[in-house]
Amino acid sequence: MTGQSAPSSHASIGDEPGRPRIGASSVRDLGSGGAPLPEIVEAPDRQRPWWLHPAFLVSVITTFLALAAAAAWWIVSMVTDDSVKVTGLTIRSETGNIVLHWDGPDADYALYQVSGGGEVTDLSQMVRGTSAWIFSAAALYDDSSCFVVRPASRTEAVSLDAASLQAQNGAAACVVDAQ
Repeated sequence: MTGQSAPSSHASIGDEPGRPRIGASSVRDLGSGGAPLPEIVEAPDRQRPWWLHPAFLVSVITTFLALAAAAAWWIVSMVTDDSVKVTGLTIRSETGNIVLHWDGPDADYALYQVSGGGEVTDLSQMVRGTSAWIFSAAALYDDSSCFVVRPASRTEAVSLDAASLQAQNGAAACVVDAQ
């Protein structure tokens, strides 16, 4: 055994002719604790513009809903407003025609003519704002007639009684009192 070389105690990998040599720096032990895959680093979230944040969008929507509810409440309160009250009803006679004028908000009013016998005639179509002209040629009144003005939303029976008129937020004036 003198002519033969002694076999090596460890095998060499990648040391064959025609193959590149694997250096000692690239050899790793199995189970060395190194991760086989690279660590995933989370990319920072892209900052949203302030107008696209969910809190801002919710606050805009709730603000809009609150304003819409307030507008609806205001409209309903104007339509069903119990504070519409006829005050300062005056009656004048101008060349035989009767002119009624009163103070009150811009609302719908009902006008009734009450004859001396207690018969009631609805003259609401003659109301223009807070005044009414009743022409003598129409023969809708005589010297014993009185006129009741009240909010159009009232449906109670028409009466010349002062307590009823006050409860209905209305007022009355008679032709004999015309100036």
